[in-house]
Order: sequence, then structure tokens, then C-alpha cells
Amino acid sequence: MRKRKVALIFGYNGKNFYGSQRQTQAGARAVENDLERGLFQARLITEANYGDLKKIKWSRSSRTDKGVHARSTVVGLKMEMDNRNIEEILQDLNNALPDDLQAFGNIHSAIKSVANSFNAKGCASYREYEYLFPIRCLYADGEFTSERLAQLNSLCAKFQGTKSYHNFTKKLDKANAQSKRYIIKFEVSDTLVTLKDLTFIRFSITGQSFLYHQIRCMIGSVIATVLGKIPEGSIERAFQEEVNLAPLAPAEGLLLYKVHYLHYNRKHVQKSIELTNEEEKRCTEFYYEHILPTIYEAESEGRV
Repeated sequence: MRKRKVALIFGYNGKNFYGSQRQTQAGARAVENDLERGLFQARLITEANYGDLKKIKWSRSSRTDKGVHARSTVVGLKMEMDNRNIEEILQDLNNALPDDLQAFGNIHSAIKSVANSFNAKGCASYREYEYLFPIRCLYADGEFTSERLAQLNSLCAKFQGTKSYHNFTKKLDKANAQSKRYIIKFEVSDTLVTLKDLTFIRFSITGQSFLYHQIRCMIGSVIATVLGKIPEGSIERAFQEEVNLAPLAPAEGLLLYKVHYLHYNRKHVQKSIELTNEEEKRCTEFYYEHILPTIYEAESEGRV
């Protein structure tokens, strides 16, 4: 047996998870608990290291809240490698994982050798999220005109750049340096997502990092402005003042779409974790087969 530093790329349906971060509370199912158990059952973590992620140099690219999904996310770890070929390792791993938590495709998409210095969080350039919101909850007539798209994107644009997000998270003082976040892109696609009899608006949010509930508060503020629940100009004031703004959008429509490693990949070309077109296709298949149906179900039940 030999250990190898790897990046594991995987996705999950967050419906039945109490968030992604490891939980010690009885009955609180978490992504990291299930993932660690699957790795152990697939003989990729030894019994001596099982139960202590620090021993295998574990790092996560991001955390998600209860009910939030991931099309593609990354953890770094020291993985035990034996004489099994790559196909057998992946097959054993996915057989040990539940259906709502899966590594993708072949070795080139699920497991990638990385530099010993790799840290899934620290090496990430930015994170890309998506939020699907039912159009009927925003516009009673269900129509999505160019004027409405322009209005939404005008509101979304107010969040771009480096700003203080103290009003878009849980109890954070404006003077706290942690409140400053850099948003690269926040926009609404002109292409709607239709699932059976429901149609959704697709928000796309890209940033270096995010605070607790920040994205859901950003979405909630845009939606509340359009619905007239908060006055025009409230978003701009929220970056400067202490105001009670931040309506929280439901978790079920949010998903981590992809984690980008631009700087790491440029520096470590031979150990890049850039996905190929085929690997991206496998991620998208998981997205359509395991995530979108749950978002539709949540809206049908009135949870979005």
C-alpha cells in the first residue's frame, strides 16, 4: 500500500444531508461522514486513520448548508493506493457511496494526482454557484420578457466587485474584515430551465469565497426588491449601513456548480485538476438526473 495526494471530484444531492461538513450529532447525516465511510469501505482509507480526517490531510473546497446541492465539488486527501487498477478503485468507491453522493466517471474525473502542497480550499481561485427560482413566484403571468431580465440583472450587478456583506450573513459587524467579499459575477441567464410543468429563472453567482447564507441573502434581496417587499435603494444602503435587509431564499434551489483552480492549474500543469469535456459531461448528467428533479419536487411541495 502507498499513499498518494489526490483531489477527489464528486457531486451530491443535498436533500437528505445536514450540510456538507462532518457532523458528530446523532442522526445528522452529512456529506463528509458518508464520503469518509465510502472511502474506508473501498479500502482507500486505513482503519488506523478512519475517523480522523487530519491524519489523511483532508481539505474541502467549500461548505454547503442543509439542503444545498453540489454538481461538482472537490476534497483533497492522502489516499491509500493498492494493486487494484483505476477502474476497480472507482467502481469500489461508487459502490460504497449512496446514490445521492457520487464520484464521477473514470480516474481522470474522479481522482486526480495533485502536488503535495495542494489544499482544496486554499488553492481554489473561485467558486461558481447556481440558483433556480420558480418564475411563477416572481411574475404571476409566468412571462419572462427582456425588460424583466434587464431589471433583474441591473439589481444583480449591484453586488459585483469587493463590498461589505455584513448585512447578507448572520450577525457580522461592518468593521469586521471578514465581511469583505469579492463577487466576480452575479447575473440571470436569458435561458430558462423547464422541468415538467414548471419553469425556473437561473441565477449564476461566482466569487472568491462566500459568507454563511450570503448567496441566499443576495438572491432573497433581489427577489424581494422585484416583488416590492423592500424599497429601491435598499441593496446599496446595505453595503454601507447597519440595516435589517437580507430576506433568506430557500436552500433547495441552490447548488455549488463548480470550483475553479485557475492559478493552481497554471502552476502545476502536469498535475492539473481541470476537467475534460467528457468529465464535465458526467457532472452535468449527475446534475440533470439527481439534482434538478429534487428542485422540481421542492417547488411542487411549496418549499422553494
